[in-house]
Amino acid sequence: MVNAAVTPAALRAASPAPLATPAPRLWLHGDGPLSGLLAEALCAAGAAGHAPAPQAGAGAGADAETACATAAGALDGLDALVCVADPLPAAATADAIVAAALVATQRLLGSAKAATGHWTRARTPGSIVVVCDIAGLCGREGLAASAAASGALLGMARSLAKELGRRQIAVNAVCHGFVAGLDTGSALNGAEQRLFGAMGLGKPVTAAMLAADVLFLAGGGHGLTGQVLHADDGLVI
Repeated sequence: MVNAAVTPAALRAASPAPLATPAPRLWLHGDGPLSGLLAEALCAAGAAGHAPAPQAGAGAGADAETACATAAGALDGLDALVCVADPLPAAATADAIVAAALVATQRLLGSAKAATGHWTRARTPGSIVVVCDIAGLCGREGLAASAAASGALLGMARSLAKELGRRQIAVNAVCHGFVAGLDTGSALNGAEQRLFGAMGLGKPVTAAMLAADVLFLAGGGHGLTGQVLHADDGLVI
C-alpha cells in the first residue's frame, strides 16, 4: 500500500506550536527618525516597551544612570539595551563628522555602562544591540559622516563584547542599508544598482525587518556576541 503524500499544510498542522517566550524589555536609546520607526516596529512585534534615553552627548555619567533606572522601573526590569544611530547628512563638514562620531560613542559607552551596572546588581544576563548604517563596514559614496559614526560604534561594540562576556552580557550589531520610509542620506550609485540587481532580495528593508533582527539579538539564547547582522538587502555580502 502506498502512503498518501504529506502536504506542507498537514505537516504544519501536526507540528507542535512554538513555545511562547516573554517579550524582551528594551531600553531604546536614540532620538531621531530611525529610532522612532524602530520603536513603533518593536512594539508592534511584541516588545515589552521602551523608554527614551538622554539626549545629550555627555550621557556617559549620571544622565545615563538615571535614564537606565527610569527605563528599568517603567518596564519592571530590563533585558536589553538597543542603541540606535540615525543616518547623518551627506553634506557634513569635517568638524561635524568628528563630533558625530564622538557623540555616538559617548552615548553607547554611557548607556552600556549604566545597563551593565543594572544587570550586575540584579545578577541577570543582558544584551546590547547597536543599530547603525552599513557604511560603517564598507564605506559608501557621500556617507562619510554616517560611516565615521557607525565605524566608531562597531569598533566599540566589538570591544565591549570582549569586556562584558564574562558578565553574561552579549553585544551585537545590526547594520542597515536603505530603510523604507527613511532618508538614509544617499541614492544608490551605478555599481550599487548593479549589485542589488544581481544579489539583492528585491524588496526594501523595512523597520519591521530591522525590529525582527533586533528582537532576535535582544532575546538571548543564540550564543552570539561581537557579531554584525547585515540587514541591507545584499549591499554587502
